[in-house]
Amino acid sequence: MKRKARLNFLIDVFLFLIMAAIGGIGLLIKYSLISGKDQWVVYGNNMDLTLWGWDRHQWGSVHFILAIVLLVLLFFHIVFHWKEVKCLFRRLIPNFVLRIILTCLFVVVSLAFLFFGVILPFDAAPQDGGGGHHQNHGLHRAQTIQETTVHLSDKEHSSERRSHMHHHESQSDREETIQINGTMTLKQVGEMYQIHPDSIKHFLQIPVWQSSNEKLGRLRRKYHFHMSDIERYIEAYHQRKK
Repeated sequence: MKRKARLNFLIDVFLFLIMAAIGGIGLLIKYSLISGKDQWVVYGNNMDLTLWGWDRHQWGSVHFILAIVLLVLLFFHIVFHWKEVKCLFRRLIPNFVLRIILTCLFVVVSLAFLFFGVILPFDAAPQDGGGGHHQNHGLHRAQTIQETTVHLSDKEHSSERRSHMHHHESQSDREETIQINGTMTLKQVGEMYQIHPDSIKHFLQIPVWQSSNEKLGRLRRKYHFHMSDIERYIEAYHQRKK
């Protein structure tokens, strides 16, 4: 009996600590590691806000994991107090049929609260300023690539233009000089090839408030671009600097 009491006490302690951590991370994300939109209001620019090297998305993942741990501990807390729960429930609701109905209703509502975020359909609409998803996303990006190439070509001699266009069309040459993969971040690409991450975001039609510390693999799935798009832009950018 004493062993069960100790276990209950430890569960209660961890429940409180995890709830405090979840609340603290929520405050951190809301008021310190603010979203890109709020960064433009507060700082007048898109910033890379981190705590201990983690941005708001990484802290959000920790927040999610702690929430799962909290639910597991809460489940064991109820299991260890099941007799008390049943006794109190019977006293509050003497009618057996009503208890069954309320129990089923409680289970359904709890499951709805837990999974509504992945069950209910969500809205997807274009964002102001050219960011986000839209139906002509790939077409617009292709037009941007073409306009960039034409702009660069107009500034060079005809012989150089033919040479650069041939180099631009050669996929093998580009892969030898420019290597982009999904594990890299926009910030790392910018530092490696001396390009501001916001410039790449604008080209890929990614909102400027999107964190530059997000991995390209996740951004590719979210905004539907190809790694070759980034490679072509980097190549065109450095051709223009020449």
